[in-house]
Amino acid sequence: MNTTTFKTPEEVETSITCETDEFSSLTTCKMPNKNTCSDDGSDSEMNCVGNRTYSSLRVDYDKENSAIFSINGYVFDLGWTFLESALDKDGKTILFSKTDSTVPYCNQSACQHKEYFSISLDKNYLIKHKDSGISIKIYGKRGTARIELPNIYIKGFLNYIRNNNVK
Repeated sequence: MNTTTFKTPEEVETSITCETDEFSSLTTCKMPNKNTCSDDGSDSEMNCVGNRTYSSLRVDYDKENSAIFSINGYVFDLGWTFLESALDKDGKTILFSKTDSTVPYCNQSACQHKEYFSISLDKNYLIKHKDSGISIKIYGKRGTARIELPNIYIKGFLNYIRNNNVK
């Protein structure tokens, strides 16, 4: 999956892609993945030790524009993390679910692992974090992973929601 670092909320807003299911009329909109790769939440590939997290904000809404917000993504590592739960930087428990796991590649010395997840949010949580950004730590039986979504991501996503009348 491609990852992108944006410099303005407008770049985020224009990067959001949407698809509508012709049977259910459910529209899913998401932004490109954001990479978080180090224990301190910095984005430097040079600082990557262990796993990397790829995540993006997502909204699913119906004909009445009633919305469900989430962060979806995966943890990429050379071993299983066995993801279980998540907390935000304020210590608040976040509604977390592991959705899938794959082993996309193995060579003679190691295998790559992807553990997919979804974190449920509400619009008020996004609004509350539009200036500070979102920082979440995912806990597993064999390690942790981080998600860092800067305020520019949140503001651009909220702009999209507002400009498309998503409730």
